[in-house]
Amino acid sequence: MVDLGLSYEDFLNLIPYEVAMLHNRKIQNDKIKYTYMRNAFMNGYVNANRGKKDKFIPLFEDIDNAKKKRKIMSPEEVRKARDDFFNIVKSLEGGV
Repeated sequence: MVDLGLSYEDFLNLIPYEVAMLHNRKIQNDKIKYTYMRNAFMNGYVNANRGKKDKFIPLFEDIDNAKKKRKIMSPEEVRKARDDFFNIVKSLEGGV
């Protein structure tokens, strides 16, 4: 629960679907973390055993390149996306 940033009471108030979604997200994050670790290890191994004329492989992706790939939303964009989502949910439930 500490890893999720939830208090004990908040965790107990989650419905099973929310718990499953949090569990899937945790698995996905672990998969990404271990993939990066595996790639860094393998790149280091290849670099250690490369020939004199072989190209060096960087251990990690360029940080600037990684930031360009990731879209970071501003707080206003997050609020708008959240409001749009809840409006869609309300309209599906017949509340709007």
